Amino acid sequence: MADLKPGSYANGKAPFALTARHLTLLRQQSWLSPEMLGMGMASAEDYLAEGCWPTPSVAGKRPYGDFTNYPVEMAQAPGLPVRQQADGSLAITPALRAELKALHQQTMPALQVFVRQAGLMRNTP
Repeated sequence: MADLKPGSYANGKAPFALTARHLTLLRQQSWLSPEMLGMGMASAEDYLAEGCWPTPSVAGKRPYGDFTNYPVEMAQAPGLPVRQQADGSLAITPALRAELKALHQQTMPALQVFVRQAGLMRNTP
């Protein structure tokens, strides 16, 4: 329910170039609520007592869907080339894998920019 256009945004001391691919991947991420993480009220209080804040998080093993091969899911989200191998598994080229690895490493600053800069949209029926 928020909108942000690609562009250059302040992120700490350096600008961050937010791209359409960053935005596509942020929409694709697999979010887990505190309840899904097993944080009931008692454990939330335990987190707070330790100086931590119980918040939703992205699934570490499957950050972009149900596959364990997250680069393939990253490629599929914006429609980048994915090929099916003889054994039926999906694969991407080594060059695309390297590009997606760099993009994956940029998801934290992309999310920080989005949270700070995105404008909330009105929920209209």
